[in-house]
Amino acid sequence: MATRLKMTSVLLLIALTISAQDRQKKAREAGNPTPSVEPSEIPQYVVDIDSNIYKVVKIGKQVWVAENLKTTRLNDGTLISFVPEDRHWLGLKTPALCWYNDGPFLNDSARYVSTYGFLYNWHAVNTGKLCPDGWHVPSASEWEELHDFLGINAGAKMKETGTLHWNSTSPEVTNESGFTALPSGYRDRIRDKPGFTNYVMVSDLASFWSASQVNNEISVSFSIFAPILLIHGRPYTRDHRLLMRFETIYKTSGQTVRCIQN
Repeated sequence: MATRLKMTSVLLLIALTISAQDRQKKAREAGNPTPSVEPSEIPQYVVDIDSNIYKVVKIGKQVWVAENLKTTRLNDGTLISFVPEDRHWLGLKTPALCWYNDGPFLNDSARYVSTYGFLYNWHAVNTGKLCPDGWHVPSASEWEELHDFLGINAGAKMKETGTLHWNSTSPEVTNESGFTALPSGYRDRIRDKPGFTNYVMVSDLASFWSASQVNNEISVSFSIFAPILLIHGRPYTRDHRLLMRFETIYKTSGQTVRCIQN
């Protein structure tokens, strides 16, 4: 049953990709994103409130943290709730985090978090205090600016090369931006089984929150796929070169976070 539900969730995300591309195109046609102000100082690294140290990379006029966030506290010291239980997680309107407790990371939080960071709900993002002081979770327009600077093959220029973490790769994958996107997967509500969540697409998908929302239930997120998704041993091809915008992800989902300099 769990396997069938996971496959249903994954196939639904694949089916939404075309409509997501259309929305992304329309959003760009509606107007150009506001350019970032080029920072006067670019740090070599940034440290969060838990003393985690992150690499930093400059891409165009933006300065990004080049690793996924691992903090367990907001930058004012407030502890972010760790919530593994499905029903509790889905009912939250307050900040929460979890880790990908399935597949190769079942009962192995240390290995997952050290590589991919935590999965946060959007309510943690919405506090405005999730990133270290001087940094913030990027808005949708800031993600779009990154995409526009890197061009049509932005995703391929952002992904880690090789197959140490990704299930598959291709010659187009260069990570020339230095962003080093990793396939963290995400935590999703099960649409045909209210009150339950599952963890999907680790090794196949990098999925990031933005600080922008669509409505009271859905936020904007950005994703990069592997060239070939391995779903129960069956290959499904994706255009992995893209940085995809999605306006279909519930705020109760768990996704990774990258920070950008103010």
